[in-house]
Parts: sequence; structure tokens; C-alpha cells
Amino acid sequence: MRNKILIISLALIAISAAVATGLHLAEYKQQSASARPEFALSDASPWQVEKYHQRTAFAPESAAVGGYRIFPFTSLGGEGNAAIGDLYINAQYQSKFIGSGGEIAFPFAGVPIDVQVGDGIYHVAFRKIFEGRLFSLTYDRSGRLLAQQEISLAGVDYPIFRAAMVGADKLYWVVYDNKKRKNYLIDIAQAHSASGLSVELPSFYPPAGSTYEMEPPVFFSGDAEHGFELIAGALYAKIKDGKVEGQRLYDCEVVIEALFTPDGPAVLCRAQPNMSSPYLLGKLNTLKYEPLDMSKGIPWRLQYSERDGEVTVTRAVSRKEIAEVFLHDMRSGQQSGVLEFGIDNTEGRIPWSQIYYLNGLMDLLLLVDSNSEGKALFGDQAEELMQRIVIEIAALDDLLDRKEGFYTKGFTHDRSPALFAVQTSRLLLLFDRYAEELPGAPQLRNTEALRYMVSRLEGHIDQLAHEGEEPRWMKPGTAHLRWPKCSAFYFDGLSVPFNHQNEWAYALFNSARVKGKSINAPELNDQRDIITFFLDQLGERGGFPAVDKWNYWYGHAYDGWTEADNRSCHTPSYPGDHGLAWISFRSIDFMSVMSAVDFIPGLNKEALLASAAETVKFGDVFPFASRSLLATGNVPQIQIPVLERYYRATAPWEISNSPWALTMGATTHLKHPSSDK
Repeated sequence: MRNKILIISLALIAISAAVATGLHLAEYKQQSASARPEFALSDASPWQVEKYHQRTAFAPESAAVGGYRIFPFTSLGGEGNAAIGDLYINAQYQSKFIGSGGEIAFPFAGVPIDVQVGDGIYHVAFRKIFEGRLFSLTYDRSGRLLAQQEISLAGVDYPIFRAAMVGADKLYWVVYDNKKRKNYLIDIAQAHSASGLSVELPSFYPPAGSTYEMEPPVFFSGDAEHGFELIAGALYAKIKDGKVEGQRLYDCEVVIEALFTPDGPAVLCRAQPNMSSPYLLGKLNTLKYEPLDMSKGIPWRLQYSERDGEVTVTRAVSRKEIAEVFLHDMRSGQQSGVLEFGIDNTEGRIPWSQIYYLNGLMDLLLLVDSNSEGKALFGDQAEELMQRIVIEIAALDDLLDRKEGFYTKGFTHDRSPALFAVQTSRLLLLFDRYAEELPGAPQLRNTEALRYMVSRLEGHIDQLAHEGEEPRWMKPGTAHLRWPKCSAFYFDGLSVPFNHQNEWAYALFNSARVKGKSINAPELNDQRDIITFFLDQLGERGGFPAVDKWNYWYGHAYDGWTEADNRSCHTPSYPGDHGLAWISFRSIDFMSVMSAVDFIPGLNKEALLASAAETVKFGDVFPFASRSLLATGNVPQIQIPVLERYYRATAPWEISNSPWALTMGATTHLKHPSSDK
């Protein structure tokens, strides 16, 4: 049951595969805020805090011929900068793939998410807009459609594309089923045949648990006759005749890059926390890993030399190279850099993946405008960033026009559609940020309707309550959110965890700020209750809790219950969740509290801001949470060893952190810091 709550709770709250770059629970317990090592800090001098609320007015690229415009930062048909063509899209979400070899126009609205080329044939994985339905489309060199096949698997209502390859003239995919939390290797030509190749793969060992099996990058090679090799997350597997021999790469938290060489597979991976280096270089036939000296630069571009059999990496030591590390990881990210664009929210991937990376792209614009190092690194990409942001957020606005809107099935016990406050609040925060920071961008139609829905919890599975917990936990009359008894969530009848209700409060404090409401507005009293309750329960000396005291849940959910208590329909008994909050949840709590600083009288603002600076400095929250500190006029500084683990992005949500890490840590790796090259 403990695993059940961990899996479900993690899924609900954040993509935060969060732990992927944070500390593990066991390590939380070993640390205290009173005895932590001091390391070199990021430089404070590049910051121009007074420019935090200013944005350069970037104009999106004008539409191309026929109303199509480029969808930037993709690598269709290649990797990183090696794409063989570009993706173009129009306002109706019709798309084209245009390269030196010609043009492919697709038969229905949606986007190509992978292109494999072999013997003059283009094998395209295609995702229909706002539906998630997957198709395998085959084209000849002239762009003529040769074959079209929808990919559906028995018992899988929403297959998620993970990777593709052509081996021995056959097309193979890896797809994911979120309901079962399983990845499968399939032969596309026999996808609907009972005798076709369909192999259930072992766990990829994502750091945050099985809820996030869809996140680690997947690398595979081979064919059905000779067998396959597959590397994903911390898994190395050999597959032959439907049988899988899996091996866990214990030193690796997640593989970032992989090569299949004549001498066996080679990997560049992010190391487990607290190893001598944050990155390792290794050959899997020996299972020996070389810790990479970070003083030599940021490791990327894994290479194999046929001459001497050596495996090496390139080191990014100039501003141009450091920027290319980020661009490479984004373009080579999931779905060839298309990431989550155009999906619906059936599996909750918008709040826990897409909104994370869209905030990361908007943070890049923030860094360009308020940090001289950020401008030197990413200033040349600003217009393309704006283009990508505008296209993706406009699509989210269009999604809200549809009947299914922002409903999700991924977190209810019976897969019935539901709205969760923590998810809709994240969307409102994004929409408000878009309007505030990109005033020249096209306006969104649905922001005010979304604001109304979130503020009143209209149609949500969550309810605002003022009773339901024991007085020793919560003073009667204190506002909080609950899942009503027998509602469709697994833990019906319980209060929501801290970060769920804190995110809701955050969205409404921020809403009040952007709408110019008084900081004393009485309609925010419920939100004041929520943040005050969090600080009363967990806060220390007027500030944030230490990581080993930062609890995830409270009340009956913390204490547990028995069947005799008659507390929950779907979970009749439970021993209680005493777990500490993952770094993703802490980041939500942190930014929520920071949003409330001016709205709650009696807070010790000086103590809270001092505590916030320390929380950011030691990496108790994600680097992107620095934005909340900047908003108060304070310069964030983070320890360099903390930043180093976030330089490389292996999943879409990690794009929220890498811009901050690269900008704030870049000068450490510059060979010639005074140079712009």
C-alpha cells in the first residue's frame, strides 16, 4: 500500500520526475539545514534585477507562404542539428515536413514526431492533434503517401510514442501505456497481428518511480532476427525471440546519450547523487564508468573512434558551445523535439510536462533580459523561442474550446475524466504569465473563463472545505481542499497534499496581482488560510522547513485510518503517509509561499526571504524556483555542484531547469570568460 500511495501521489503532483535531479528520500533524512557543506556559488554580478518585469518586445516570425510557419527546435529525421528537414504548421494544425529532398504534406491535422529514412522511404510517426492517436505513415521521396496505419494495442486506450528505428528493412517502435505503466517494443508491420512482435519491457528505473516510465530517453538497435539492444533510463536490455535480459545500471541515474558500437554499447549518463562527478562515461560490456572532471567543461556529444575503439565526449567551454548543449537537448528531446505539443490532457502530461518546459522557455526570455550571461548565451535564439511559445500556448487555448478540455483520466481510479485543481491552477499561472510577459503576443480567448473555473473550483474533483480534520491538526474553520468521499480519486475522503492546495492558492494570489487587486482583498482569505497553515505546520524560524522536516501530507492522510473509520470508499484502510516531499513538491510549496508574501499580514518577510535565499542556494528546490526570489528583487545564487546536475535535459520537464543551470553556472566552464564566443 505504501508503494501505491507513492506511485499515485507522485503521478498526481508532478512530472517532477522531479527526483530525477534531486536527492533521494534516504539522503533527505541524512541532511539538516544546520550542517551543510559550503561550495562555490554562482556569480551574482550578471543579474540586472531591476529588469525582471521588463521584456524585450520580440515579434513572432511572419507566416510563410500559404499560412505555414516554422515550428522551431526540432530534429526530425536526425539528431540535434542534423535534422533532414523542418516542421511547418498552420493555424488549423495542418503540418508539412520540408527538407532539401522535397515536401511532405500530411493527411490530417497533427504533427510528425519521428522520421526514419531508409532506401528512399520516409517512415513517419504521426500524432493527431488534441487526440493523441498515433499513425505510421510511409512516403516515397516525392512525398507520395504509400501506406497509412493507425497504431493501437490491445487493452491500451492511449499509446504514447517513445522511439523508433529501422532494422533489416523493418520499422520498430517503442510505445508506452500509462494505464499499465509499461513500455513495449513492437514491429509496426505486425502491430495488429496476434503473432506480431510485441515485447513488454522491464522498468527503466526512473528515479521518481514507475509513474514516470514514459520519461527517460530510449535508445535501441537491432532487428527481430538478430535481436535488439535497448538502453533507457538506467536499464540495459538484450531482447531476442521475445525474451528480455535486463540489467540495471546502478551507477547511472539516467542515460543521457548512448551509442551502439562494435565494442558494445557506450553511454554518457547522469550519475547517482553524491558520486564524485555528476556525469559518467562508460562502456556497458565492462560496466566500468569514468567520472568526468567538470573543470574541463560540460560533457556532451558522445563519440566512438573506430580507429582505436575509444569512447569520448566533447566539452562545452565557450558560450556558443554551452548554448548548443541546451539546443541539442531540446531538439533531440522526446518526439524529435516536438515534445508534448498538440496532445490533450488525458494522461496529465500537459501540467506535468508541457507547462514545465514552456515555463522553461519563457524563463530563457527572462534570463536574456535580466542576466548579461543569459543574453550572451541565448540572445540569438530569442525570436525562435517566442515563436515556439506562442504556437504551443495558442494550442492550449484551443484545447480549452473542446469538450474534453483539460480533463484527465490518468489519476482517477476508474479512468473517468476529472479536473484537478493543481493541474488547472498550473495552466492559469501559465496563461497569466504569457499575457503579462509577452504583451505583444496574440491574446488568449479562454483565460478569464479558466480564471472563473479555477477560483470557484467549478467542475473540479477537489472541493473547498473548512472542516474534516482533527483540531490537533487544523483549527476548525480553516480553509483547505479535499477530495469528497466516494469521488473518483484513489484517496477520496481525504485532504489533498500540501502542494496541491498551495498551487491553487498560488494561482489565485498571482491572479489577484496581475488583475491589480488589493493585497487585503477579502476574497483571498481562503488562500491566506492555506499558506498560513503550511507555514504553521512546517515552517521554521519564520522561514521554510529543512528538507528532512518538509512533509508531503498532513491530517488523516498522515495518521492513517482503518476500515472501521469509514473514511474512504476506494482506500478503506491505510497506514498513513509520513513521507517527505520530493524536490518537485517542495518547489511548488516554495513558489506558492513566495507568491503570498505581500498578501498575508504578519509574515516576517525579512526572515522568509532570507530563508528563501538559503533554500535556493543549497538546491532544496529546483533552480527554476529562483524566479520567485527574483520577483522580490533579490539575486539568487546557487552552489555550482547543485547546478551541474541540471546542465543536461533528458525529459521535457527538465527543460525548466537547464536554462537556469547553464546561465548561472556557465562562467565556471568558460575557457575565455571575457569572450563572447
